[in-house]
Amino acid sequence: MDTITRVHPRAHPATATATCARLSLRPLHTTFSPARPLTLGRPSPTPSPTTGRLASQPTTVPATDRLISAVAYFLPFLNGLSFGYDLFSTIPALESAFDPIVPLLGFYRSVPYHTIIGFFVLYVGIARDRRFTRYVRFNSLQALFLDVVAGVPCLVQLLLGQGGEGFASHVVRAISSVIFVVVVVGFVYNFVGCVLGRRPGVPLVSDVVDRQISLIDRFF
Repeated sequence: MDTITRVHPRAHPATATATCARLSLRPLHTTFSPARPLTLGRPSPTPSPTTGRLASQPTTVPATDRLISAVAYFLPFLNGLSFGYDLFSTIPALESAFDPIVPLLGFYRSVPYHTIIGFFVLYVGIARDRRFTRYVRFNSLQALFLDVVAGVPCLVQLLLGQGGEGFASHVVRAISSVIFVVVVVGFVYNFVGCVLGRRPGVPLVSDVVDRQISLIDRFF
């Protein structure tokens, strides 16, 4: 009995100490080592800042799209040159500056129904054709809208008349000169913008063209 009593006190503290040590280590392991969630497949890579910057950069407009868009603005330009008759007669040097395009203007006007053909080419052939990019379709439709806007003063000329030297004649000549300057400046602005691959924006007209392109994509 004495032997058992002496052995038991010695064994019991060691066993209790080991048990307490195991019990004290389990909460620590659970607290600082949380279980990882189970994932299937490869982990998705984290996008780097460089990748995000590259993705946000605009894409370059192809040379073919720039060429088609730039050529489209010749329609309102060639149709609007007729408004410069008064300036050409007043400033002969200005008429000489347009001599290089006289052959192109003569060929354009020699085509029967050239205005109607230009309308169908830009609207039906390009603006409504989804095989072209939106950049080309936008510029083609905007060129067509500018041609229609430039043709509105013709109605004023018909109403006021062109003959005589009265007040109406001076108004017609002034309107024609203003339209001619606007047409030439607009052509240079739009043509250069398309050559550089930029989107030329015209106040009021560009917004209408954007909505029109969206309607065409919805219904056709």
